[in-house]
Amino acid sequence: MASSPYTPPRSVVRDLGPDRAIAKRPKQVTYAVWILWLAFVVGLPATVYEYQRATPEQLNVFVLLFLAILSVLAIVLIVFIYRGHNWARILMLVLIGLALISFFALLDAYLKYPLLPLTSNIAVMVLDVIALYLLFTPPGRRWFRKSQ
Repeated sequence: MASSPYTPPRSVVRDLGPDRAIAKRPKQVTYAVWILWLAFVVGLPATVYEYQRATPEQLNVFVLLFLAILSVLAIVLIVFIYRGHNWARILMLVLIGLALISFFALLDAYLKYPLLPLTSNIAVMVLDVIALYLLFTPPGRRWFRKSQ
């Protein structure tokens, strides 16, 4: 009867373990994602200000399309960071690093802004740095590591 096709398998069958070093998302990562969402919303007044002060020559389809693509990219990166994709975390680090470099390079121009857009830009930079700190220090860093 052992050669019957209806005999259950004799090998040990079990579920695979998690593909991450830690199975449950740490609170630190959740806080970082909420901070990134907050930075996205806080940055809207600065974006509106830039749009309002642009000349008609600057407001062409390509510029508006570029801003839309950057907004969608930020949303996608935040979602993928929440899901634990390391490439999204590293790309966010690069983009925030470039934003910080450009902010300090153009600091004289930013200081001429009205108070609301200026504080919006500064708040976004501070929130982004806090979020990166949470994502790149333990246990946030372990959430993005694959298990061995």
